Amino acid sequence: MRAADVANTLLDWHRNQRLPCSGMRVLALVYYAQGLYLANTGSALFEDGIYAQDTGPLVPEVARQVGFSRDADLCFRLTLHDGRWRQAARRVEDPAQMEFLHTLASSYQSWTDVQLFNSTHAPGMPWHQVKVFYGKDFEGILIPREMLQDAFLQMIARSPRL
Repeated sequence: MRAADVANTLLDWHRNQRLPCSGMRVLALVYYAQGLYLANTGSALFEDGIYAQDTGPLVPEVARQVGFSRDADLCFRLTLHDGRWRQAARRVEDPAQMEFLHTLASSYQSWTDVQLFNSTHAPGMPWHQVKVFYGKDFEGILIPREMLQDAFLQMIARSPRL
C-alpha cells in the first residue's frame, strides 16, 4: 500500500463526516497513521518512507499534492506518478486497516491543524530526534521505521486511548 492510498482514505473520511481537511492535517495524520500502526502491529501501514523536512515529517509524494496549507479544504483525490504517467491512488480496502484509519481520524478530529502539526515536532518525536542528531543538515533524512515505532510506543504508554 502507498501513503497516497492512506491519504485518500483519510480525505474520504473527512468528506463523509462533512469536516474540512487541509494539507497540513493530511500530512500529520498520514505520519500518525504510520507511527501508530507500527506501534500497534509491528508492521508498516504503507511502503513509502517518511522524511524529515523543515516543515515537518512527510511523505514527499503526498506533500507535493496536498501542500502545507492549513487554510484550504482539500476536495480532490491523490494520484501516483511512476515517471511516465499518473494513476489514481486507491483508498485502503482492508476492513481492519480502514477501521484503524477511521478511528485515527475520529480521535484527532477535535485537534486543530496547528495542534497536529506542532505535535509532530514535539521533543522526543522522530522528527525532533533527527533534527537534533543531524543539526542543520537534517532535511531530507529518512526517519527510520524503528524510531517511529519506538516513539509511538512511548506515546501510547503515556496516553492509552491511542
